[in-house]
Amino acid sequence: MSMKKVVALLLALVMVFSMAACAKAPAQDSSTKNPQAEGPAEQSKSNTDTKESEKPVALHLVMFGDLTPRREEYMKGEFHDKVLDELNFDLTVEFLPWSGKDVLQTMLVGGEKIAFNNTPAFTDFAQRGLCAEIPMDMITENCPEYLAMRETKGFDCASINGKIYYIPFGCKSTAGTAQFFTVRNDILKTLGYEADEIKTVDQLLEVFEAVHQAFPGMRVVSDTDVMYKMLGDSLTGELINVVEKGIYVNEYEKNDNVYSWYESEAFKAVSKFNAMLIEKGYAGKDYFTDPEKAVADWNAGNCFAKYGTASHVIENSFKATLPDAEIARIHITDAPYYSNMDFDWGMSISTADAENTENWLKLFNWMYKDQATYNFLVYGVEGKDYEFNADGTVNKLVSDVFWEDWFMMANCYQIYDPSVSKEAIEVYNNTDKDAILSKTAGFSFDSTPVSTEVALLKAAISEYMQPILLGYSDYDENFANALQQLKDAGLDAVIEEYQRQFSAWYAAK
Repeated sequence: MSMKKVVALLLALVMVFSMAACAKAPAQDSSTKNPQAEGPAEQSKSNTDTKESEKPVALHLVMFGDLTPRREEYMKGEFHDKVLDELNFDLTVEFLPWSGKDVLQTMLVGGEKIAFNNTPAFTDFAQRGLCAEIPMDMITENCPEYLAMRETKGFDCASINGKIYYIPFGCKSTAGTAQFFTVRNDILKTLGYEADEIKTVDQLLEVFEAVHQAFPGMRVVSDTDVMYKMLGDSLTGELINVVEKGIYVNEYEKNDNVYSWYESEAFKAVSKFNAMLIEKGYAGKDYFTDPEKAVADWNAGNCFAKYGTASHVIENSFKATLPDAEIARIHITDAPYYSNMDFDWGMSISTADAENTENWLKLFNWMYKDQATYNFLVYGVEGKDYEFNADGTVNKLVSDVFWEDWFMMANCYQIYDPSVSKEAIEVYNNTDKDAILSKTAGFSFDSTPVSTEVALLKAAISEYMQPILLGYSDYDENFANALQQLKDAGLDAVIEEYQRQFSAWYAAK
């Protein structure tokens, strides 16, 4: 046999044995690896060497909000691809309408593996075992950038019996419960008033009347639903904190007393005040039956004042149509702000997806890792959805929302509109500086023992008491019947149970 034939035969045998070996070798499944068994150096090398071959981790996030075509394109395209590239997560984002809590509940009860944006109402889901516990040591290990971004503590308020069930999002000046009106300062100045000189209810009503006379086609007040937060101290001397349906505490008191909100003098005083606003033409019943109209009229510049929150002093909702409009706030009491909780929105993980808790924490941490990522989440793709102005501010090129700025908002990353004054930014950043922490902060009411009463009470309040509070149902004529309806629904039982739980918690803290 010639030498050429020998070599060819040997090469053929090598190829055969190589193919056989490959066929017998088990495939390496990344899901079965133990990353904790690898040291940092090995993990880094592994991530680099096998990035293309590792199977991405599939995650499913459920959010509330409106899904525009560009937002959908972004979530399925640029956002998905960036998360996949940087974290190796194959993330699906699903949007539910704002009224979709029942749909979310069905998903959780059905055992779907999801994370979801949550509210203080998370206690209901958590108490029913639908939210995964999130250990603090796991947060510390996986969320260094997130924790470094935060300026305040909020996990006590995201906990039940010392266990954390949601991750508060943002770091913003909204903890202090607002007790002021946001007003059109340009109109105020035209009428010869200064916002910081209006300190009493009588002075406030004088301004309202002046606006009403000078601008008869303009609604004076757009929102009276939470007027008690601004007027409770001025009208009654109590620092009102409504903590549950039909229940309030007086934050001035250093005790564990809870009271019937609808039977209080504060409720009566605020109800009559709101009725007076309607009677004088300062407010309208249509705003209460159609709250979207109230928002639209304010954004269009057709209202003088609305309920105040910290973010209102930096907003520019009507700048497009009213570029010369100015915002100020009127604070009519010397009462301190109080804070129920650090943040009122965050992320929870379904119990069914507890195995992915660490992965979800890595995602949440990534979302706050730096300014560039924050810009990408809030404003979209630079050059396509936004651009920077010469002064470093942002010019949005599309009207679409990506990740809501109020949800993501972080003082350390926030970029302000050029129309927002330095004074307004200073007010915003320091709104909560002197806020007192509510004595109820960190307490979560377990409504399970009175679940039937709570459901009946909610319906009765909506039908009988809310119209009285908003001022379009006369207090004197309708209160007695309304109160009886609440009593029949189980008001006293709910108050008694709340008092029992709160007293036990208060004594132990």
